[in-house]
Amino acid sequence: MFNVTLSLSCVIKVYGEAFSRSTVAKLVTAILTVVHHILIICTLTEDRLDRNKFSNIAFHEVIFGDAAYQIIEFHVLDGWISFHHSLHWLLAELFKHMDLLSEDSLREIGLLSV
Repeated sequence: MFNVTLSLSCVIKVYGEAFSRSTVAKLVTAILTVVHHILIICTLTEDRLDRNKFSNIAFHEVIFGDAAYQIIEFHVLDGWISFHHSLHWLLAELFKHMDLLSEDSLREIGLLSV
């Protein structure tokens, strides 16, 4: 199992790195797609998931600046919501290219208004 995990992490790293030469639109689409699939798993809306095996998501409030946010309660090292999931690895790799997502580039693809 360790070898499979190691190989998967290498593939994810290479795939994520490919987005350094991507268009802004493709990077945004990739980020949104990965987040969408993470949310499907976290909310147990995928029919293939065993709802008896996983507990419901719990949220807690985090204050950041002047705003309060409801975020998923999770523990990094255990549980089914953790950063050991390959989709989270891919999302982290995609986030390495945030430098491509300037206000001007997001405005060009219609995600920000003038």
